[in-house]
Amino acid sequence: MHNWKRRYTTINIFISFLAIHNLSFALDIREVTYHQVDFVVAEVSQDDHLQLFWKQPNTDQAYQSFNGLTKTLAKQKKQVLFATNSGIYGRDQTPLGWHVENGERLQVLNQVTRKDAIGNFSLIPNGVFFIDQSGQHYVLETEEFLKEQNKYNIVDATQSGPMLVINGQLHPKFFSTSDSLKYRSGVCVKDHITYFSITQKPINFYYFAKFFQEKLGCDNALYLDGTLSQLYYQGKIYGAPFWNVRPYVGIWAVTEPIQ
Repeated sequence: MHNWKRRYTTINIFISFLAIHNLSFALDIREVTYHQVDFVVAEVSQDDHLQLFWKQPNTDQAYQSFNGLTKTLAKQKKQVLFATNSGIYGRDQTPLGWHVENGERLQVLNQVTRKDAIGNFSLIPNGVFFIDQSGQHYVLETEEFLKEQNKYNIVDATQSGPMLVINGQLHPKFFSTSDSLKYRSGVCVKDHITYFSITQKPINFYYFAKFFQEKLGCDNALYLDGTLSQLYYQGKIYGAPFWNVRPYVGIWAVTEPIQ
């Protein structure tokens, strides 16, 4: 009986190890063509180890790029499986909106009014993508988030704008005839799956938002960035061409331990 218990315990430990080791296998990627533009969609489950990165621990040095992040984390015995730039930042290389990492607020919530807003934040409403301590992922319009933020114990968060889809409806300032064509990236959450999407060619806001509404079926979706946005998946990069890219501030990434 004693030996049976020992074998049973050993099997349980082995199964637990496999479960932990395989958490990242929920991560998936696919390519979809919509309105004659190729979209790349990364599906991240709430079991995947998704985090937000800006600066290296104990230094003031930003990671700046996927290469910088992968090399630094490799020294910590961590492998980057997926990454994408997190959102909007200013000329001083700091986030223009709320930024929380590992439970620490590094930038305050941007509550700028329409009159004073600049860049993508001028298309009110904007929104927040965040992860709480339970591992749940959320996209909320900023005003709604302000009313409900005390409900959440937030671990990682980024604020960006504009919202693409708000309670099932497209942002009211988007028009199908717009000639503002850019590479674009965004995020939404549906049925406990987070969808990060990026375009392989320029597209306007209207059809980019329609993709989240029609193809992904998301009630709330948030624009992350355009022009310089890229998505990294297991060594391959999608999105904007390299000559468009500038140093990144925040980077969302899924990692796993290097065995």
